[in-house]
Amino acid sequence: MSLELSPDTVTISEGEAFYLRMFLKSCKGAMYFERYSKSSNKIVFSGNYQDAVKLDTVDAWAVDPMTGIRTPRKATHYRPSRAGIWKYYDDKGELLKEEEYRAGQLLMSKK
Repeated sequence: MSLELSPDTVTISEGEAFYLRMFLKSCKGAMYFERYSKSSNKIVFSGNYQDAVKLDTVDAWAVDPMTGIRTPRKATHYRPSRAGIWKYYDDKGELLKEEEYRAGQLLMSKK
């Protein structure tokens, strides 16, 4: 699968070196990713995440910008896990390695 630009695809800059193209499949985290090098516009990796099974809770601190007072907060979000074949590429865009995942567990890795 290679992502074409469409209303269903989001492109996110990752600093100076990389950008992500993401196709979100569900609100529970199922998505397909492609990461690219900005300098060469070559793909770095691609792979799928499956829906998260449950909501995860994260403890965090919120800082009031006016007072500087920190207060504890709990946030919940879905944490999807890797699924299927993930592909990794060298700096020329040639396939370097493949990994297979099921429910976030690495099943196989081959070069």
